[in-house]
Amino acid sequence: MIMTLYLAKVYKKKCFSDIMHWLKRIREHKIFLISLYIKAVYGLTEAISGIVLIILGSRHLSRIVQWAFGQELLEDPKDVLGNLFMNAASSMSVHVYMFISLYMIVHGIANAVIAYALIKRRLWFFPVAGVMLTFFIIYQLYLIIRAPNITMILLTMIDMTLLVFLKSEYDSLKKSMA
Repeated sequence: MIMTLYLAKVYKKKCFSDIMHWLKRIREHKIFLISLYIKAVYGLTEAISGIVLIILGSRHLSRIVQWAFGQELLEDPKDVLGNLFMNAASSMSVHVYMFISLYMIVHGIANAVIAYALIKRRLWFFPVAGVMLTFFIIYQLYLIIRAPNITMILLTMIDMTLLVFLKSEYDSLKKSMA
């Protein structure tokens, strides 16, 4: 009788532990998926923005920046953000402008492809995505060190979150396919 009660208690703890592990795994998977959807939307937005930049050309960019910040600079000529954008738009060479536009297109497409392949659970792509994310993170950290930017910090945090959960998602998918 005592042995039966002991085994029931152990079994109950084991079931509870399994349930808690399962719930934790579901939460991690949801965070992983949310991060992927954010990455996909950002990637598509970035690629479209790069295409728009190429279509508009550098002269139109200066006009857009002038339109966006002109009134603010009339009210406050020392506005830091307005002056930063105005100086960047007016002093950017055509080569730098094209590099930025092409970088946005390539980086955006790469982000969207990574997100799509991982959402579709393509097992072979998980290691590839891990390498690509690592390179993105290293480059983004370099950019953050050079010029801190809240958007870049948030995107790097999303990439780091994806990288952390990538291994457990990969292992889980591999296990379910076996």
